[in-house]
Amino acid sequence: MRERLNGTAVIVSHDLESIFRMADYVALLYEGAIIAYGTCEEIKVSANPIVQQFLQGSEVGPIPI
Repeated sequence: MRERLNGTAVIVSHDLESIFRMADYVALLYEGAIIAYGTCEEIKVSANPIVQQFLQGSEVGPIPI
């Protein structure tokens, strides 16, 4: 749809499967700030422990549960 309409869309979601399927770029917000921005592949291999905890859905890490 983006290509057909030659536009930009901003999607807010926690559904990683959908985001990684649709997005060209991803921004991850944490405590009101963007802590990671890049392509889907760049986000997946981020060294940021907060990003990795979120992607893995882990209860162990820097994000308090």
